[in-house]
Amino acid sequence: MEYICSQTAIIHFISALIIPLFALKFVLSWSDIKNNLVFIYLSILGCMVPYLILSFFGYELPTIIGGLVGLVFTTFLASRNIGLFNPATKEEVETTIGVRQLVKASFPLWGTVVILLLTRIDELGIKGFLLSHSPALEMNIGGLGSILVSSSLVLGLENVLGTPISWYLETLYIPALSPFILVSCLSLALFKVEAGVAGAVIKESAKQMVKPILALLGALVFVKLLMAGGDKSTAAIIGKGLADLAGPLWIHFAAFLGAFGAFFSGSNTVSNLTFGGIQVSIAQSLGLNIEKILSLQTAGGSIGTMVSISNIVAICTVLGLDNKEGVILKKTIWPMIIYCLIASFVVYLSDYLL
Repeated sequence: MEYICSQTAIIHFISALIIPLFALKFVLSWSDIKNNLVFIYLSILGCMVPYLILSFFGYELPTIIGGLVGLVFTTFLASRNIGLFNPATKEEVETTIGVRQLVKASFPLWGTVVILLLTRIDELGIKGFLLSHSPALEMNIGGLGSILVSSSLVLGLENVLGTPISWYLETLYIPALSPFILVSCLSLALFKVEAGVAGAVIKESAKQMVKPILALLGALVFVKLLMAGGDKSTAAIIGKGLADLAGPLWIHFAAFLGAFGAFFSGSNTVSNLTFGGIQVSIAQSLGLNIEKILSLQTAGGSIGTMVSISNIVAICTVLGLDNKEGVILKKTIWPMIIYCLIASFVVYLSDYLL
């Protein structure tokens, strides 16, 4: 797992030197990008260097800590006008916002990261508590099974219909609740938002979530249909068909399959669950390095979320953009294709050099 994580991180690191420039082109001219290139690349390295280093020690911390370090480092660069072509004067920066104001204003960001770290690092013990299935309350419901509730509010249904099958819902571990809803509530308190305003925010947020939820439900149903049937599922047929066409050149297409899964599901995790096993079987049948193929699958699934149908719908909803889904997809699909090509080139080059 660590090897796959580090290989994926290397792919991300190299791609990060190119892809952000295409993203910036959506809002800036090439002239502006060129003039501020020093600031751009220092910001990228401020995030990607710690991300890459941490990827050799685990697979949960790199993204979280790398992003946090990058945010702090980029803020420092901007406050000191380092690498900026047309910077604000020192007096303008100091009068615009102070350190205390910045820390307070950015609480939703760093507060989310802190809670993620506290609840996702095994050694701290909080994660184990939140995932504990040890029942505090238990009730037998006859032939249907047993309902349990743990001290950390884990809900469970065990021995379903007299079978060994069990189902659990780690309520406090769900990202929607911890950290996002928790940080939102803390932010409302920190910024002393009036009850009427808070109610309006909650109401508007709930209204905006309707379309993304419907899109995500449809995508998840579609993914389940793709996976149904085991070795004879649609996903397996697609994967094996593509492998037969590509043959030994599959290393150049593995990332695209990962992106394809994320395109429909909106999730790198779901893409890996859908196509991870297929990628392994393809690698085995073609005699390719399984870990490198899986790193391409993960990298492709990661970048594929930028063209995901459900994600684009969610973004359009949050920003209040009507009928812009097609426009966004046309703009984001090209960076995704370039990224997948870079990913395959990186793995191919590492094979060639080694």
